[in-house]
Amino acid sequence: MDNKGQGAFEYLLLIGGAILFVIVTIAVLRTAINNNQLQANKTAYDYQLFVNRSAASATQGQGAG
Repeated sequence: MDNKGQGAFEYLLLIGGAILFVIVTIAVLRTAINNNQLQANKTAYDYQLFVNRSAASATQGQGAG
């Protein structure tokens, strides 16, 4: 009787460990995806700022000549 209880407990621990692993993996992946999206947004903003500054300086250069 005692061995059945021990086997059931070990099985529950195994299931709990698998569930914990899945939860941690999902949390890590969500964090990585969010960081990549933030970096992509920052890169797009920096590029747009660069384009706008380049266009403004090109316009100023034409008016001076």
